[in-house]
Amino acid sequence: MTASRTLRVRSVLNSLLWLTAVATPVFFGAAVALRDDLLIARALIGVGSLPMLSVLGWFGYFALRRPEMLQSEDFQLRHEAMQLSQGRNDPQMVPRSAVALPNPGARVLPAGSTT
Repeated sequence: MTASRTLRVRSVLNSLLWLTAVATPVFFGAAVALRDDLLIARALIGVGSLPMLSVLGWFGYFALRRPEMLQSEDFQLRHEAMQLSQGRNDPQMVPRSAVALPNPGARVLPAGSTT
């Protein structure tokens, strides 16, 4: 099984963070290896800095415009399940079809039950 199959996307920035983690050290390492040619070394440092600047820019954008996109999918599903369970008469009751919230005191409805 490859790593790409087991990787779960946690937030919208996950892909950019992976790009930064892989590309930046490669470009910075190449800049160190080619430090004798100042023009090429500076160009490699500039290109290696682009993913980091991109992550910071997109993080700022999503933090201001769409903060829910910075939350993990797991958190969003749990939040939605909690919102659904609070709409019922008994907020402690959680249907089996909803995402199991980490609450040891919650009672679980039997399968097929709606109330």
